[in-house]
Amino acid sequence: GGLSVTTCMGAAQTHSAEIGLGEAMRLTISQSPVLVQTQARMAQAAARVQQSRSANGPNISLPASVSHQEYGESSTIGTLSQQSSVTYYRLGLSASWTLFDGFARRNRNLSAEEAETQSRAAYDDSVRLLMGNVAAAFHTAQLADANLRIAAADETFNRRSLKEAQARFDLGAGSRSESLNFEARANAAASEVLRQRERRTTAQTALAEVMGQATAALPLGVVPVTEGDGLSLPLSGTNVTDLIRAAMTFRPDVRAAKLGIRRSVADVAVAKGERWPHVDLGGSLDGERQDDASFDGEDFGNTVALSMRYAFSDGGQRRGRISEAQAVVDEREAVLQALSIRVASEVRQALASVAGTGARLALQERNAATVSENRDLTEREYRAGQTSLVRLNEAQRDLTSAQAQLALARVALRQARVRLLVATGEILSVLTKRE
Repeated sequence: GGLSVTTCMGAAQTHSAEIGLGEAMRLTISQSPVLVQTQARMAQAAARVQQSRSANGPNISLPASVSHQEYGESSTIGTLSQQSSVTYYRLGLSASWTLFDGFARRNRNLSAEEAETQSRAAYDDSVRLLMGNVAAAFHTAQLADANLRIAAADETFNRRSLKEAQARFDLGAGSRSESLNFEARANAAASEVLRQRERRTTAQTALAEVMGQATAALPLGVVPVTEGDGLSLPLSGTNVTDLIRAAMTFRPDVRAAKLGIRRSVADVAVAKGERWPHVDLGGSLDGERQDDASFDGEDFGNTVALSMRYAFSDGGQRRGRISEAQAVVDEREAVLQALSIRVASEVRQALASVAGTGARLALQERNAATVSENRDLTEREYRAGQTSLVRLNEAQRDLTSAQAQLALARVALRQARVRLLVATGEILSVLTKRE
């Protein structure tokens, strides 16, 4: 993790700060607008919990008012009181508290708390998926950089061969067609360098976008590392059963689905609470004075009330709400079952991809070594006049192709490993351990 200054190989030698995949992921977590949105939803859920818990205590209010009334000349009240106006001052204190509501209050709190925990799991799942996207963009940039270096090496080989062929031609020991051959191939390689440089820029821009960089560009001079993925692979095992079990434990979307079921069960209990009577305790202290705001104890009266309400019949409304809430539980249980199947499928596919790409990489490494040795032998034979120019061209094309396939296999294995970490949810533990 962290930035380290190293030499980035390309068509020219320049010094750049390389960034590893782990560092790219941590930067993404700290600044991605996608995660800021999810954090805002977490804050909303926490605020709803606070609102729900407010029902646990009494509601207390302090009513106060002052009113002034002018009497008309023909007003009976004014005539009798011998006043043209009167001012009333009122001051009070009231409180109400639900003593019992069929446990609906408790279950509403539980539902809100489960929703808050579910929002945290949703945030973790957003991180999990976003890290998978960062890895894919990062490895695409790695592959583009590798292809650029391969194209640059091909151009260098043909430029060198052109220089040697031109020297032989000038000495009368070579043909013009030989020089033209290497010139054409060098120009084709130069064109490929330009194309791969464009692809690398595009890939790095896509990586910066996924990382949440404000200008959709990596900081000046920062490029992805050219080798390695910067992540270890602390999987629970290579047995698919163990990996699926780990995924059902670590995956935050699975956790969120389970919390959704618990939340729905609490909602059912809230609906069932309407079958019980509701008992409320209320009280008030009320005072009133006329033309003078100097209250004393004799100005106040008080009221205390204990009330109960129970709906004997509501036309089946309670039964309908309970049935609806139970149907939501059934739906979310089915969602969890479908998610479990999808998780198992993702783990199996990712594990198969790791095995397949690993085998292909081993094959491509052997093939690249063979083709490289063959190109070197063919080049020596050509310079010794023992083989044709056509054979040298073919050997160089084979080498360039083998190197490209090897680069692709290396990146594919890195991405397959990260994909397996994402599928099991263990990508989150990797990031936690590296912080």
